Amino acid sequence: MQDFAELSDCLIVVGTALATSMAKKLVADTLRREVPVIEVNLEPCVNVGHCFVVKEKAEIALPNIFGAM
Repeated sequence: MQDFAELSDCLIVVGTALATSMAKKLVADTLRREVPVIEVNLEPCVNVGHCFVVKEKAEIALPNIFGAM
């Protein structure tokens, strides 16, 4: 997973409190590389770096995000 993250142009984080070390590390490493993070969460927790917050339920937000691509 880390190799994939290092090649990514964007990271989409869905409905997490970043309570596990793997999730925290993945987001922190992505932000450190100045790669945008899109957080889909009713209670956002990523509040630094290039983060765009979508305060919506995932089942509503994700079809809209991916339908727009």
